[in-house]
Amino acid sequence: MSDGNGALPDGWTDATLDDLGEWKGGGTPSKSNSAFWRDGNVPWVSPKDMKRFYLDDAEDRITHDAVKNSSAQLLPADSVLVVTRSGILQRILPVAINRVPVATNQDLKTLIPIDGIDSRYVAYLLKAKDQNLRDECSKDGTTVASIDLPKLKAYRFGLAPEAEQRRIVSKIESLQERSSRARRALSEVGPLLEQFRQSVLRAAFSGRLTADWRAAHRDVEPATELLSRIRTERRHRWEQSELAKYEAKGKKPPKNWQQRYKEPLPVSGSDLPQIPDAWAWATLDELTELITSGSRAWSKYYDKGDGTFIMAQNVRPGRLDFSEGRQLVGPPQDDSDRRRSQVRPGDLLVTIVGANTGDICPVEGELPEHWVCQSVALLRLVMPEMCGLVLRYFLRGGGGRIRFEKVIYGQGRPHLGFDDLREMPVPIPPLEEQSELLRVIADREESMDAIESGLAPLKSSFTQLAQSILAKAFRGELVPQDPRDEPASELLARIRTTREASAPAKPKRRKKKAFAPKQQPVENSLPPANLQRSLPLGLEESSSEQPQTLQEQPDLQDEPPVPIDDTDRDDVMAEVRALFSAHSDGLTREDAIRDLAHVLGYKRTGSRIHKVLGNDLIAAVKRRIIYRDHDRYYLDCRSIEDYDRDDLVTLLQRAMGDTWWNEKDAIREATRLVGFRRTGRKITDTWKKTVALAIRRDQLERDGNQIRRRRD
Repeated sequence: MSDGNGALPDGWTDATLDDLGEWKGGGTPSKSNSAFWRDGNVPWVSPKDMKRFYLDDAEDRITHDAVKNSSAQLLPADSVLVVTRSGILQRILPVAINRVPVATNQDLKTLIPIDGIDSRYVAYLLKAKDQNLRDECSKDGTTVASIDLPKLKAYRFGLAPEAEQRRIVSKIESLQERSSRARRALSEVGPLLEQFRQSVLRAAFSGRLTADWRAAHRDVEPATELLSRIRTERRHRWEQSELAKYEAKGKKPPKNWQQRYKEPLPVSGSDLPQIPDAWAWATLDELTELITSGSRAWSKYYDKGDGTFIMAQNVRPGRLDFSEGRQLVGPPQDDSDRRRSQVRPGDLLVTIVGANTGDICPVEGELPEHWVCQSVALLRLVMPEMCGLVLRYFLRGGGGRIRFEKVIYGQGRPHLGFDDLREMPVPIPPLEEQSELLRVIADREESMDAIESGLAPLKSSFTQLAQSILAKAFRGELVPQDPRDEPASELLARIRTTREASAPAKPKRRKKKAFAPKQQPVENSLPPANLQRSLPLGLEESSSEQPQTLQEQPDLQDEPPVPIDDTDRDDVMAEVRALFSAHSDGLTREDAIRDLAHVLGYKRTGSRIHKVLGNDLIAAVKRRIIYRDHDRYYLDCRSIEDYDRDDLVTLLQRAMGDTWWNEKDAIREATRLVGFRRTGRKITDTWKKTVALAIRRDQLERDGNQIRRRRD
């Protein structure tokens, strides 16, 4: 493997990553022994910790006894840690340097650099060659993205002289510090823009934003006249609605039926801020002809139609959002709640139950067969053209949001009551001033949107700049070469001489006599009849770990009614998990196959049983149930929480294939895939979070409670 350097700078030489020091693996101490994990002082690094370049600690710690009694190893400070197995390898190769001694889990490999090699130089080299390393050194045929260690060690690159290594590192970190300062300054722009948006709305609803306009337009109709017309129109629409109801029933309205009209709630309270003279306060009750919420009895119609039940999570500040999925619903045509809770253009929707209580958004454009659920209030204004004004008042900064928060109740599950909603006061400018106010707000928002849209390319340019710096560094273009430096070829020759001198002498191999197996009596052992073998998910059988015997032996049993080939692989995975859970010190391949065969009901292992169960061990490694370290296998992820979330997404996709699945069934299938027998609350919650993550990343798509792998 090579990075394709071409001609090397003066003083540089061709080398492999294996030339740079000693590579070490990691391991997981038994989690059934709580003493290994309690009050430990050795940071135990796993992929979730590899988010920083320099590591001083880890999320988990283990004891020194845990290191002594497991495959984990204590690694010296200033080693180079590399993630070699994780779903994150699909996007990036995480690399870090530990500033204190650490241990790692089996998903990492560690290089302990030899004298003359700067660990920071190696780490930056790996980051510079990120994509090329993942392309050239990836392991084929694995469920979880993996780096092949032999390929990684054989990777060739240009090695700089020792003195130049230090100069390169110093220059990289100097440029990175300047870039970080600029990045921090840029990160402050977003919050400043949000503050500016809120300040614009505060100025708008105090009257300051249109003060000059009012000074030039003193003869406009005051807002009190506008409100008088709104109240009249509100009553007229109520009367028309009541008459329509009587007509539908074939009845005449009774005497004095108009007296049943409920006058809107007036504005009350002495805490209202000062507003311009031509403005007026009005309640939401005065401004609306309808305030309602959705049906509480439609859950039985879920996923039975093409309509949409607008849920609380769909209501976002200023916008209706279905990016996290939509709840399909199909209520009967004669359901009385259909007409009442169906949205129209110009309606306002407010979350009144749940974490997002108080969020408000408009309905823009026609949305046929969209109804609000019981956690969302529908506000239908008498004058839909006032939607923009009312919306902005109740967005954060307008003043109305603060009033919402004062009346929201319930700590665990916040609520906003209908009475509080109806009594909510709104400052109303004259109609002509409303148009000017919204125009000025829109101008300010357009300017802020333009600035905000320019932030993303700038942030992206910092990432490109970082890669450009690293690329130049390892082409020899970042710092000048110094002819006084010891050439890297001499450094490499000295390293190889030192390593050869310290390598232990190889023992002489003794010739073995030819092995003649004894004939064994054939015994008949029947496996459990309920086990049926299948090969789900397209996991191919592998011959990379076939038993190394001098002579293939015949099966030591008669052909059973249900042969080993018909056992269910997912059931075998559960037995593999149970077997290795009981052996924290691991098992050799032969011991694992023997014990697994015994658990499945076979007293002896013939060649076919040996081959099939050997392939089951390979499948268990791919599914991260176990892992291999030299000649032994160990339990990998003891609980569902030990899996990296990226790995869970990959495993879930494998379990589902390309077809639609009910989410509960997909979770059960994925749970069996990784060898757990039951889906308890913890497992189910973890998978649900995984599904939500995959949907946000566009790796899965949802249709009601059905999910599947997203198709390009």
